[in-house]
Amino acid sequence: MNQGGWEPHVLPPPQSIRVQGTYSKIKAGPFQKLVPLRSTLQNLPAPIELIDSRELNSSQAYRLSIGSSSIHIEAMREIGWYYGLLTLIQLAEGCKDFLPQIVITDYPDFKQRGVMNL
Repeated sequence: MNQGGWEPHVLPPPQSIRVQGTYSKIKAGPFQKLVPLRSTLQNLPAPIELIDSRELNSSQAYRLSIGSSSIHIEAMREIGWYYGLLTLIQLAEGCKDFLPQIVITDYPDFKQRGVMNL
């Protein structure tokens, strides 16, 4: 559990969550109201920055980094940015006031995202 009793809850669980410390200076409210559509990627509110990253080797992979006053979503394709945006919305919905400083990296275990029932 991180400082202040906040624990990140994201479904499905991402490959990696690294809490960077305390909360950022970014209010969670505006991100709780974002509509998770691909078209939303064209009109993202500040301080979100989409970064083209060839370091992530899956078309669906993303890295969401929330610093003290910035939000970066890195991906090599639009679908990765979209999944990063969905994760940001989930994080915001779990916050009362401010977003946490956190780095989340995710990519699918299998070629197609989904839920497997064994």
